[in-house]
Amino acid sequence: VPDTLVFPGFIALLLIAFTLFIQTAEADRPLLSELRSDYSKQSTYWENATERVTATGTRVDRATDHFTFSVDGERSCISLKNATPKADESYETVLVFTPDYKFRLEKQKNSSAYHIDELNLLDENSSEKDVARIEFFKCLEMGCYLHAPTRAFDIPVKEILNEDNWSVESIQNTVEERHDGTPSPTVTVTAKSTLAEGNYDTIQVVLLPEKQYALSSYIIRHKPDNGYQSVVTGSVSYSEQGTTSQLEKISINTHNEGNGEVFDSNRIADFDSFSDDCDDAVFTLSKYGLSDSLLKKPTSYRMWYLLTAAVTGLGCVFIVVRKFRGNSAQRV
Repeated sequence: VPDTLVFPGFIALLLIAFTLFIQTAEADRPLLSELRSDYSKQSTYWENATERVTATGTRVDRATDHFTFSVDGERSCISLKNATPKADESYETVLVFTPDYKFRLEKQKNSSAYHIDELNLLDENSSEKDVARIEFFKCLEMGCYLHAPTRAFDIPVKEILNEDNWSVESIQNTVEERHDGTPSPTVTVTAKSTLAEGNYDTIQVVLLPEKQYALSSYIIRHKPDNGYQSVVTGSVSYSEQGTTSQLEKISINTHNEGNGEVFDSNRIADFDSFSDDCDDAVFTLSKYGLSDSLLKKPTSYRMWYLLTAAVTGLGCVFIVVRKFRGNSAQRV
């Protein structure tokens, strides 16, 4: 084939592929709009399920922990008890997050007392960095487990569908096989990050319409960083409780590869029980034998100083005026 024909032919193929891509993307727009609407309505089932809840189970990471997640609105408590602690490891860790404070407690294997590992009081003057760090730990410890039906690791599915920092590239109606071998309809969404400075590159999520669009699995690809490529994959399974679905198990694998090295880490969380009751005491220090006075914001000494100075000043003015009137009376 003459070279003069190869190049124009190659260009033509590129144009055809580009046209098909545009047509596919445009065809997905109505599907995306419909999916957004359906997801917004049905996913509230899972959001409401974790508005006030106490959940227990076992988590396998670097160690095996028995966990208790307690949530009441904006207040969250995470209790992790190491099932097989070594002598130098904490036996129990407690993390509490509220709009006013965040604390982390530790208890050693051979001790009956908790000690404070970290305590932060939050107000309007708290730095964005502190608040972001607290939210990160909250999401890392709880978000990717308890909120797994609506989050791909730390990424809310709603953000992907609403294209908040994401661009949806394709939507496919697919089918998965249930444990009993019967088919289950699914929706697969692929999106690309639009943040130039972000760590994420692409994400693919598989949703289950029959379970209020709960997340079934996901693949998150990170941008290369210093020669390393990271891929996070997750899967979520559910049990049937009468006519409702309940979170049962989450598996997360992180695969890192680069510079001649390959290493993986795996996390598994198995849930045992769920309750819509929540003990208010778990969000306090007194629950763990410590003083709640540490959770009170300190009095502003500057305000007291200004008030004292004002009172002292008025007192001095009163004395001077009284003395002046006394002198005037003596002259008369």
